[in-house]
Amino acid sequence: MFLKSLELQGFKSFPDKTRLNFGRGLTAVVGPNGSGKSNISDAVRWVLGEQSTKALRGIKMEDVIFNGSAGRKSYGWAEVRLFLDNTDRALPIDSDEVVVSRKYYRSGDSEYRICDKICRLRDVNELFMDTGLGRDGYSLIGQGKIAEIIGAKSTQRREIFEEAAGISKYRYRKEEAEHSLVQADENLLRLRDNLSGLEERVGPLREQSDKAKKFLELAEEKKSLEISVWMRNLRRLKSQLQEQNSSISVFQAEYDSLNADYNKAEEYIGSLYEGIRNLDFDVESRRKEIAENEAGISGLAADSAVSKNEIQHAESEIARIGGEIKELEASGSENAAFAEAKRSELAAKEAERGSLAEKAAACAAGAEGIAGAEAENAAARAKASAELAKAEASIGHISVVLATAGSDAEQYEKRLAEMDAAAAKTGELIATNEKDLADIGEFLSDNASRAESLQNSISGIALKKGLREKQLAAMEESRAALQKNADAALGRAKLLQDLEDHMEGFAQSVKFVLERAKAGALRGILDPVSNILSVESKYALAVETAISGALQDVVVTDEDAARRAIGVLKEQNRGRVTFLPLTSVHGSKLTENGLEHCEGFIGLGSDLVKYDKKYDGVILSLLGRIAVADELGNAIAIAKKYGYRFRIVTLDGQLVNAGGSLTGGSSVKSAGILSRRQEIEELQAQAEAYKRQLADGNAEYMRLREEISALAADSLATESELRTAKEDRIRAEAEKRHLEEKIAAAKADAEEYASRRAEIVGLNASAKQRTAEFTALLSAAETDKAKALETIGLLEKEAAAVAEKKARNAEEAAALALSAALTDKDIEAVRADIERLRVSEEDRLARKEERKAAIVDMEAAIRAHREKIAAAEAETARLNAESAQRREQITALYAKRQEFESKTTQERSAQKSIVARREEASVRLAKARASLDDLQKDYDRIIGDLWDEYEITYTMADEIAQEIPEPQKAQRRLAELRNKIKALGPVNVSAIEEYREVFGRYEFLRTQIEDAEKARDELRGLIRGLTGQMKTIFTDSFTRIAGNFAVVFRDLFGGGEAKLTLTDPDDVLESGIEIFVQPPGKIVNHIAALSGGEQAFVAIAIYFAILKVSPAPFCILDEIEAALDEANVDRCAEYLLTLSGDTQFIAITHRRGTMEHADRLYGVTMQEEGVSKLLELSLDDMETVEA
Repeated sequence: MFLKSLELQGFKSFPDKTRLNFGRGLTAVVGPNGSGKSNISDAVRWVLGEQSTKALRGIKMEDVIFNGSAGRKSYGWAEVRLFLDNTDRALPIDSDEVVVSRKYYRSGDSEYRICDKICRLRDVNELFMDTGLGRDGYSLIGQGKIAEIIGAKSTQRREIFEEAAGISKYRYRKEEAEHSLVQADENLLRLRDNLSGLEERVGPLREQSDKAKKFLELAEEKKSLEISVWMRNLRRLKSQLQEQNSSISVFQAEYDSLNADYNKAEEYIGSLYEGIRNLDFDVESRRKEIAENEAGISGLAADSAVSKNEIQHAESEIARIGGEIKELEASGSENAAFAEAKRSELAAKEAERGSLAEKAAACAAGAEGIAGAEAENAAARAKASAELAKAEASIGHISVVLATAGSDAEQYEKRLAEMDAAAAKTGELIATNEKDLADIGEFLSDNASRAESLQNSISGIALKKGLREKQLAAMEESRAALQKNADAALGRAKLLQDLEDHMEGFAQSVKFVLERAKAGALRGILDPVSNILSVESKYALAVETAISGALQDVVVTDEDAARRAIGVLKEQNRGRVTFLPLTSVHGSKLTENGLEHCEGFIGLGSDLVKYDKKYDGVILSLLGRIAVADELGNAIAIAKKYGYRFRIVTLDGQLVNAGGSLTGGSSVKSAGILSRRQEIEELQAQAEAYKRQLADGNAEYMRLREEISALAADSLATESELRTAKEDRIRAEAEKRHLEEKIAAAKADAEEYASRRAEIVGLNASAKQRTAEFTALLSAAETDKAKALETIGLLEKEAAAVAEKKARNAEEAAALALSAALTDKDIEAVRADIERLRVSEEDRLARKEERKAAIVDMEAAIRAHREKIAAAEAETARLNAESAQRREQITALYAKRQEFESKTTQERSAQKSIVARREEASVRLAKARASLDDLQKDYDRIIGDLWDEYEITYTMADEIAQEIPEPQKAQRRLAELRNKIKALGPVNVSAIEEYREVFGRYEFLRTQIEDAEKARDELRGLIRGLTGQMKTIFTDSFTRIAGNFAVVFRDLFGGGEAKLTLTDPDDVLESGIEIFVQPPGKIVNHIAALSGGEQAFVAIAIYFAILKVSPAPFCILDEIEAALDEANVDRCAEYLLTLSGDTQFIAITHRRGTMEHADRLYGVTMQEEGVSKLLELSLDDMETVEA
């Protein structure tokens, strides 16, 4: 694996998308101070997950976004992408290239991606763990890390050695296991508390459970016996219902016959009334025709008057148009003379146009010569521009090299100034560190306040969470009640639907016919009347009362179907059924004037039900002549008003019969057939309403659950923040101790600066000499640039003269073109005048012809108007004759109407006798139905008891019931069982399930405790195993690094001794690491006694030793050799080359020695203030520029 490229956009001083491509060796990035080259190492550190703004040289994370410059606006986001070659699959991703990116917005939002898939910071950290590339790894080495590894306390040096040893993942797993162990101990404590509580409940629940089981045994026997008794009674009642239904069928047939006679008489009377209405309509239509004829005669008279007026107008127009024709003939001669004059003028203009064309041709020839001169001038300017571009490129290359040389001089000057001020800085450093110590004290105080505030927040969240949990419990209780109500409604609907499916309440004869039809044995059977109509609940009782037993009448397709069904009933001796053939049963609607305006009138029975139109005849025959009123008083008033000619039923089931008799009392339903279906629908609607309430409450229910989850998450987050605050306090205390150590080290550094001053003075002089040489080269390149600019200026003046000549020629050509255009316009005007004269002459001749044609048309119109007048006179005579005929027809229609009225009076008299006999049959039928209703009530009561007591239907009870040979003995046993159940006293039936549940939980908790103890022991074993692995791996790695350090130190320093030791060899995982070095020719008691350069060289040796043991895929070195002299810079660069086989190096540097050893070189400049630009140079280019 190695780093292929780095892409930045909007990051710090790199607003534009900038990409750096890297090879496998050493790549150097150079540039003046402040050019932004260190921002490249910051970008890599940031994309690998750095969260410390201090480490990124900022105050807040927003500082990584380009903040604008004098000529550019600020950016809203920053993005860095890292492209890694993964062909060796060093990273656990199945791809040859892995791209890691990080993007941050000014809003504070950020995102990480691995191979363009959004991920977490944790995923990035785990991806690079133990590769040396992590945020805490050793692949990013800057001056701060160089000083840190030397100046840090021995215990603070462990991180980099652990990363090199590859035990970071083990430590991570160990910390997770320790966290899980704490949770396991807490879980065990909770489980044991719960188990203790359950032990107190198990004993009492066992006693209650035994008592409940005894109760259930007795209740089960009682249920079986009681259901058997009830089913025996139901079978007896069903037999009695069948017999009563047969009697009702006989009475119903008698009533239906009389009702049919009545309906036929009513239909005949209705047809007579219809005939009278038709006669009245015919008379009225004849009168309308007479009125229309009279209106037509008046219209014809008016048309004749208009035609006579049109004739007079046409004759006067003929005289006027004749005068206009004479005037048009006189104007023709004047137009001919004017046209001849215009043709002469046209010839003169065309001659002038030819002269102008010759002058324009001469002007065009001059323009060609000017174009040749322009082309020569353009070629010369292009050549001069190329020379200018070459000079500017040269200046760019020299500027980069000069900037690098100048940077070296600046560095030496800077180091001299630092050495001169060493004594003064010592005091300043102490003061600064003391201020930092005071800041840390203030931070610790703030940290304590913050920790207290976070603890209070945790308590507040817990209180709010408890309130929300109570609300959730109340809502769950309410939702359980709704669900229970919905289940109860659906259960009741199921019971009624079972009755409906088994046709409970229908006569056995009706059931027999419908079952045979369903089996295909009878054709043409459609449905009982109760199934072909539906009615709103408020009208259900009225409709049931109105048609009563007819609800069980069976509708058939025709008389043949009815005949076949009656034959089968007779053969099988299955009783009687009334059939209603669609082909023969017809009814009519009651039509009484003013009925709809009567007080209390609601409507006709047929209008209050819904049905398929094919059943129109059946519904009208049953309900078409029955009125519905709101209450009995209004019903009687309506009946009196219309002479008791039709039946009226009230909403509460009282009946006023035709003829004047009344039937009423308690509600009598035909076995509740219509009401039952209506109740099923209402129950289903109620269940749906309960379910909708449940669904409507889902959002609030889920919101409460989500809020509780969010509060739990907030609590965890706040607890995490509290832990972070505690960790910050520990780090601040460590920083305090570190500052005290830095004060002592600063004093030693001041002494070292004084001894190095002379050496740096010589190096500074050499750097200044190189700067002078490159300044001369730059001056020569700028002279070439000035010459090129002068040449371009002369050529541009020459081009201006040619352009001026070209403009004069163009002006002359334009003047000729304008004159030609004006002459062309004059020619077009003359031609237009000639054309207008021609068109005018043609128009004159056309108008003359139009006038002649108009005279011919007007003469024809006069003849047409005279013919129209004659036709109107003939039509008037015809209409007068037709009106006389219509008056004779009206007289004949009046005579026929008198005849129809006489027949109506006779039929009404005969109908009264039928009404009286029908009322007697109705009384007998009502009594039979009342008896049926009593039986049905007993039947329905038992059915209801089955559901109310045991929630079972008739079908389910029939399967459970057993034969009862001795009914009296069964009743005695039933009483005995009831007494035993009563003697048990209060019974907690739920105790059986509760005991089973509590005992199950008790056993489950015991199992959980055993599992938790096992898991805890496994975690302890895992921690011991990980600790052992970490010790072994770290010890081996540290031994190898220490050995390499000794070798690398001697190689870099040219001798001497160095070693790394553990402060506590018995605890290698917590031990600090001490550094002991002895440069050649020196005796050093403490590493702080070394000069700054020597300390840096020691730190570099440590990093090189680590890289030899655990090579990182790539390593970015940010001016780590800044404190070294030239000789040591060369040694450092040469040693880098020995390591570059396993590790790719990117060095950000000012030092020439490092640049000379680089395989690839990038220059960073800031030509535009605040904006960094990248220039890639090869080493050959650098040598050319220096020469």
